[in-house]
Amino acid sequence: ARKAGIREGDIIVSINGNSVNTSSQLQEQIGKFSPGNEIAVGYLRKGELKEAKIVLRNMKGDTSIVKEPISVLGAVFGPVSDKVKEKLQIDDGVQVDNLTSGKLKEAGVKIGFIITDVNKTSVSSKEDIERIFSQSGSKKPILIEGVYPNGDYSYYVLKPVG
Repeated sequence: ARKAGIREGDIIVSINGNSVNTSSQLQEQIGKFSPGNEIAVGYLRKGELKEAKIVLRNMKGDTSIVKEPISVLGAVFGPVSDKVKEKLQIDDGVQVDNLTSGKLKEAGVKIGFIITDVNKTSVSSKEDIERIFSQSGSKKPILIEGVYPNGDYSYYVLKPVG
């Protein structure tokens, strides 16, 4: 943000034309993009509306998508069929198709679990999970929410990697 000219005291009001009024709305909008994506940030400086183009960076400060955390999970993910989504009354989700040793297995996740949210953000693909993990960094716990095919809802807290 600093490289694009945004300074302390500026108030961010939009991301790619979508209004943001709270820090959680800002995080939600930023979370839709990956490192390397360019976004338009609308902001107020001394009452004047301005816009800056920003290239998103990961926690390491570069534009590569960090893949490392996903391997730490030790899981193979697959899509959830529309039939299963309808039965479970869910809109999105990613199914755990296989588990090896890793954070998900350590936390008690079983094969078949459908991850619907990671850190309170809805997921519908493996890429969504990778993006959220790369943005979270490895020093914070990760909240995984979802449902098993039998309808049992569950959540797991993954301990920090570091």
